[in-house]
Amino acid sequence: MEQTFNLSGMTPARVAVTQDDLTKADYHGALLKVMESPNASLIGLEGIVVRETRNMFHVITRQDKLKILQKSVCIFMCTCGGTKIKIFGNNFCARPADRIKKKMGKRLPIRML
Repeated sequence: MEQTFNLSGMTPARVAVTQDDLTKADYHGALLKVMESPNASLIGLEGIVVRETRNMFHVITRQDKLKILQKSVCIFMCTCGGTKIKIFGNNFCARPADRIKKKMGKRLPIRML
C-alpha cells in the first residue's frame, strides 16, 4: 500500500487527495488495530484483514484466531510506511467494491496522523 499511495513523501497539500484514495482502497491483507470500541476486550486487538464485508472486518490475530469486528462501532488504526492512518468505521460501512464508486464529500472516514 505504501508504494501505491507514495506515503513516504507526503506533503500537506497531498493529504486530502490521499485520504480520498485511501477511503477507496481495498484493506484485504492490511494490518489493523482496534483503537476505540464499546467492547473493552477488543481495544488493542491487532490482526490481518482476511475478509471485508459491508459491516464487518474479519481479522486473523497473532494467536491464529478469527475475530469479526463490527465497523460501525469501532475506530481502527492502520500503519503504512511509518504513516498512521485512523479509520472511522461508522463512515466506512460499505462493501469494498461499492466504496470505490461512492463519493464521501466532506465527511472523511480516515485521518492521517
